[in-house]
Amino acid sequence: YPDTDLDLTITNRNTLLKRIDQNLDDLYILGQVPPSSWDLEVIPFAPNPLVMIANSNHELVGKKSTLKRIAKEPFIMREEGSGIRSAVEKMFAEKDLEIKERLTMQTNEAIKHCVVGDLGVACVSKHSLNYSHVKSPIVELEVEGFPIEKHWNIVYPKGKELSILA
Repeated sequence: YPDTDLDLTITNRNTLLKRIDQNLDDLYILGQVPPSSWDLEVIPFAPNPLVMIANSNHELVGKKSTLKRIAKEPFIMREEGSGIRSAVEKMFAEKDLEIKERLTMQTNEAIKHCVVGDLGVACVSKHSLNYSHVKSPIVELEVEGFPIEKHWNIVYPKGKELSILA
């Protein structure tokens, strides 16, 4: 189908849930499955491990850390409504720990730039890391409970007749 154009919108979880509710798109890709009360087809298709990262010069690089120790670090967080943010908040709440949030960013790229600038640690999808550099300015930390094992899911309303392309 060479004359077909695709449209890909990257947004946070809250916006995606609104788009699903309004049936605005053919397919949705989510890291967290929407509430079970929604009548949706959900097809898991790829692992999406969430990892802790820091500047390569950070004192915790090469060491195993507890979540309690990581909680002392300034955090660069995703915005409210983000699936990654929800996963991190849930993990910290389960251990009765608070997140020392320094900055809130809307994209993984912005978060990685903050980490390169040594403004704090962060949690991102392992897929967003680029390990092609011999010495990357960003390093994955060894932290208890990480990686948080998530999956990417293809989601669409049940009964929806998908286009050939979808």
